[in-house]
Amino acid sequence: LLKQLFGKLVIGKTNSMQYFNSDDAEWSNWGYSDPYSKVGCHGIYSSANTPLGIYYLGKDGIYNFNGSYSKLISYAVNSVIADISPSNFGTVWGEFNNNTYYMAYASKTVGGAANNRVLVYDLLSESYEIDTVGINAFCTFSGGTDGGLLYAGTSGTGKVLSFYTTSQEIVHSIASDFIGTFDDARYIPTSVGGDATSPIIELAWDMTIDELAGTIDGLYGHIDRPH
Repeated sequence: LLKQLFGKLVIGKTNSMQYFNSDDAEWSNWGYSDPYSKVGCHGIYSSANTPLGIYYLGKDGIYNFNGSYSKLISYAVNSVIADISPSNFGTVWGEFNNNTYYMAYASKTVGGAANNRVLVYDLLSESYEIDTVGINAFCTFSGGTDGGLLYAGTSGTGKVLSFYTTSQEIVHSIASDFIGTFDDARYIPTSVGGDATSPIIELAWDMTIDELAGTIDGLYGHIDRPH
């Protein structure tokens, strides 16, 4: 782990967090500080700078190094951390964007070595949620018209997904992202007015009209949208 904090370089090893001091005009006086924390970083790509400090994956949870010490912040989701195999710590990826810390990881329960879950932590509400999308890496753009926007590369298909600034959910941009079987739901096909670049999910009947009990006149609302 190599991150800037308060104008100094923070070095995170697997067993410590310390600074590299280079403030002195004489370079021979530069060197490593004593450890500020003995809770090391076990997921090198999980680290991310936040307004509260550096978030990173330790051996047994997500920690925040505030410049003086490391504090465990993931005690509410210990079961999620336990679902990450230590052998996959090297592929865990963390990113901070819009007051939210995203951590992509490979779930032992799901299986496989590729990242297939994203732990989403809201710094303001201190709440967690799990996204089931597979993300290999995140990147927040820092300039141009895309400045501040979050992008992500998927683990399986290699697609690049974008997050809207008004949403913390990953945006799927093409209708083919929604192929598969849905229970009582479907995306609106382009043949009946759906937009391929902005698909909409709607509730739908999962049976044919002949299988419906009663008469059509007795049904409430539109027959393609149950109420």
